[in-house]
Amino acid sequence: MPPISQTTTPTPALRDYQLQDNIWATHGVVFLSGTQALVRLMWMQRQLDERQQWNTRGFISGYRGSPLGMVDQVIWKQGEKFKNAGIEFVPAINEELGATQVLGTQRVESDPERTVDGVFGLWYGKGPGVDRAGDALKHGNAYGSSPHGGVLVVAGDDHGCVSSSMPHQSDQVFQSWHMPVVSPADVSELVSFGLYGFALARYSGAWVGMTALSEVVESSATVDLDGIHAQTATWKTPQEVKNLTGHRPPPDGLHYRWPDLPSLRIESRLQDKLAAVAAFAQVNSIDRTVIDSPQAQIGIVTAGKAHHDLMEVFQLDMSGLYKNLLREKHKEILPVKIKRNLTIDSPIKVLLSSLFFKTFTGSEMYVYELARGLKKLNCDVTVLSDIEGPLSKLANQQGIKTLPFTNPPGFKLGDGKWGFNRPEGFVPSQPNMMYKMSEVNFDIIHVQHNPISQRACDMYPNIPKLS
Repeated sequence: MPPISQTTTPTPALRDYQLQDNIWATHGVVFLSGTQALVRLMWMQRQLDERQQWNTRGFISGYRGSPLGMVDQVIWKQGEKFKNAGIEFVPAINEELGATQVLGTQRVESDPERTVDGVFGLWYGKGPGVDRAGDALKHGNAYGSSPHGGVLVVAGDDHGCVSSSMPHQSDQVFQSWHMPVVSPADVSELVSFGLYGFALARYSGAWVGMTALSEVVESSATVDLDGIHAQTATWKTPQEVKNLTGHRPPPDGLHYRWPDLPSLRIESRLQDKLAAVAAFAQVNSIDRTVIDSPQAQIGIVTAGKAHHDLMEVFQLDMSGLYKNLLREKHKEILPVKIKRNLTIDSPIKVLLSSLFFKTFTGSEMYVYELARGLKKLNCDVTVLSDIEGPLSKLANQQGIKTLPFTNPPGFKLGDGKWGFNRPEGFVPSQPNMMYKMSEVNFDIIHVQHNPISQRACDMYPNIPKLS
């Protein structure tokens, strides 16, 4: 038998890790719970501001409730160190009073007697608390954030109704207030998306919603602080955003001002803020292609926790080896890229396909709401489906184009009457045969229902598709 080597590999020195590092470490890897991530987020924002030589302070207020019932306890465990770091915590009697306190912090920057450059604020509450505080949150977003402040609205959503009277999801109500929303998929993104939210709020003047699902905020994970620092270092400054996108705020600005008397301008300014959000996101995107494949014809777009749910369905982790296996195995349903350069002023041309688009039920309503949402985002939307019904008529009234399967874009159905002039004479079209007449210029096709998906792939093989 070959001899056994007596050489030993020296054990690497362990990092001197302290329990308090989960909140106060400045670099390296830490172990965080979701609620600890929200608290650490505030201190990291203070660090970012100090690097830019901004004299800011942080403010937190909200109301305890699962899944965010431990935020106050995490803060209290930090003792005076938290307050000395420049972050004030005021637990609220209820959710709306907490939101009103946060709203008041944005007035600091316009106060001639201020002692700081601005105050960034975080409101937190469970989903039903979002409903209860709706008036205060809606007004806060309408009045806006300050340029050196910003507000993050953290909603503890309990989709599974584990500790609530009913399931709740806050995305839609945020959107109804014209409030942009970020959806962290894990504990690390609670920090990175939170920092992104403050940067977005400062540029756009909007408050930014952040969903904190119970499965995310009640979990724990290791978080790479250096990776988050590297990510934030790539974000463009406000002036760079304007230079790169051509975005120009309105003459009266986007941010909080006092007094802001009742007027239609408060409402129209909400649209100006969303335009600023689009400009900021255009050059500071947190979207990413997780797995790419040059052969992809259909892509899957996920947001928040749904991404990890999808990967669990694939039963593969995200290591390099399995990424390659997944890329090959599922190359027909991977993320796709639009093939032309897009700007805010160039609408995406979208074709939606569905088996039926006639009545107000099931997947038909899903396609309708998707089409309506895309239309609001200035997309050029066409629905290809069985369209003889009241739903398609309603869509037409809202500027959504609809086409029947017998008349798909770029094709014409043969009927034996029309035909082609050939050297040998007139050749009639064959009845019920689909003929390609021209190329179409859709940027992307959304498909559902297997027979329609396959037909779209056959008819438009070179246009990216997603499901």
